[in-house]
Amino acid sequence: TACDTYTWSVNGQTYTASGTYTEVVGCHTETLVLTITPSTSNTTTESSCDNYTWAVNGQTYTAPGTYTEVIGCHTETLVLTITPSTSNSTNETACDTYTWSVNGQTYTTSGTYTEVVGCHTETLVLTITPSTSNTTTDSSCASYTWAVNGTTYTESGTYTETSGCATEILVLTILDSGTNTTTVSECDSYTWSVNGTTYTESGTYTATTGCSTEILELTITPSTSNTTTESSCDSYTWAVNGQTYTTSGTYTDVVGCHTETLILTITPSSNNVISVTACDSYFWELNNTTYTESGTYTIPADCGTHVLELTVNQTLSPSWAPPGPMCSTDAPISLSDLATTPGGSWSGVGVIDGSFDPNTGVSSLVTYTIGTGTCARSEEHEITVHQTPNADAGPDLALCGFDVEVNALPTGSGTWTANGDVQITAAGSPSTMVSVSEPGSHPLTWTVIENGCSASDTVVITFHDPAIGLTVDAGPDQVLEAVTSTQVEAIVPEGVSVNWSVLTGTGSIAQAQAPGTLVEGLSTGLNRLLVQATLGECPAGNDTLLIEVKDFFIPAGFSPNADGVNDLFVITGMDNYPGSALHVFNRWGQEVYGHDSYDNSWDGTSRSGSSLPDDTYFYLLDLSDTGSYNGYIVIKR
Repeated sequence: TACDTYTWSVNGQTYTASGTYTEVVGCHTETLVLTITPSTSNTTTESSCDNYTWAVNGQTYTAPGTYTEVIGCHTETLVLTITPSTSNSTNETACDTYTWSVNGQTYTTSGTYTEVVGCHTETLVLTITPSTSNTTTDSSCASYTWAVNGTTYTESGTYTETSGCATEILVLTILDSGTNTTTVSECDSYTWSVNGTTYTESGTYTATTGCSTEILELTITPSTSNTTTESSCDSYTWAVNGQTYTTSGTYTDVVGCHTETLILTITPSSNNVISVTACDSYFWELNNTTYTESGTYTIPADCGTHVLELTVNQTLSPSWAPPGPMCSTDAPISLSDLATTPGGSWSGVGVIDGSFDPNTGVSSLVTYTIGTGTCARSEEHEITVHQTPNADAGPDLALCGFDVEVNALPTGSGTWTANGDVQITAAGSPSTMVSVSEPGSHPLTWTVIENGCSASDTVVITFHDPAIGLTVDAGPDQVLEAVTSTQVEAIVPEGVSVNWSVLTGTGSIAQAQAPGTLVEGLSTGLNRLLVQATLGECPAGNDTLLIEVKDFFIPAGFSPNADGVNDLFVITGMDNYPGSALHVFNRWGQEVYGHDSYDNSWDGTSRSGSSLPDDTYFYLLDLSDTGSYNGYIVIKR
């Protein structure tokens, strides 16, 4: 292995490329397997303070210079600059903040701060003192000497003195010295606001306040008074001051130290009005007069009049005649026709809006009241009500034959009645035989009379001829699409027994003994049901009902050629899936028809209304919650 070149001592040749070389000398062969590695180098330039440790060889250098390290065919060169370290320290004191010119930073707290630039270190030892301020407010007469700086001031103003980080502020008011004289005349006593003292005698008084002297020259005069009491209608003019007063009260007029007082009562001129309602007459005590007619009456009074507004109501007769006994099923009667004097009000059990309804079934005390307030008069009578008897002819009957026994409830005396074709053995007996000569339905009425009240009930008897038998109609045949349940309704004679059964197919009958019933679980195809009616010895009546169940079916094609046959794309059972969407696409995936609630009406036309060409199309039928179908449709005309 060699760097860049290799000279082989065997033959003295120099090689510059890797390879296997051979030299034969006689019968001896020398073989050289040579690897030539190109030489590489790298130069690093570094600057350091005081010393530098080179990672290539781990040596530490303290002097600048160029250093070399060879590893195999690679040479590393270090060009090194060593600079000796230097430092400087500064002590500073400042108020609140300090900006260091070395780095331009502003400091607000005391401390030691360091800034390194290259191999030079600057240190700042900083003391921050918070600024303080004190304000003194003072006042003085003529002049003031400030103890902070020893200066004497003769004018008001704001003065400032700063020492270190502390500031003293003086807000100064210089007051002028002076004298002020006040002359006062007062009744009985006087309180001087300057010193708060109350004086009761005349004289000259002095008080000093700050830089000012106040002098009071006071005259005290004793007070006198007089009181007058007056009464007047509406208003009063007082001679003392010429003023007119319209309301009661106590009024005062002061002239000097003399006071005049007026105690005044004002009575407004007015009418004293009373409203009275009386029956037939009214006695007014103010004038000892009895009035029998309505009206307005007046009597003079102090500062006004007394007025009587009188309403005289006549007392009316409440007499009325009760009707005769009523039945509980009678119609309501008007009570106003029973009163001698109409216009009053009625009350009592069974009374509604001036009418009496006997349907309550009980006799009632009814009161008639006429007039209002104390002039009202009432009269009470009993209206007798008898209960209408119960008439029950029994249930309707159907029989196979021409005679039958009927039984009614035997309340009171009763009578059976019927049309002329019905023969009644004992019309006055609750239980009797009834016969006819021809089959058919006949009404038979039972009437009961009690206390003059009657009630009736009718029973319908249907007679069937034993020789003919019963007629039954199972109803029209049905065709169902994709559903397996339906309602059937048979027409059968009255009073017969009914029974439904399944002859062919399947089906579960909900009420087999009822003419109308729900049938479920029908099978696809034809289902045949039988309904049978029986009654006694009459031959039974029968009828059958066909129910065809078509399964859900999507045809593979249709021929919309307007020949009346297979012209529409009809999906059997579609009516059972309202709101289902049908979308049809051509062979290139383009939608040619769409309907969000398909109703079996597609006739082979496109969205634009043109006829689609005969071809194979593809559909997607979405039945919403029940799933979806897809397949193909062939249109062939």
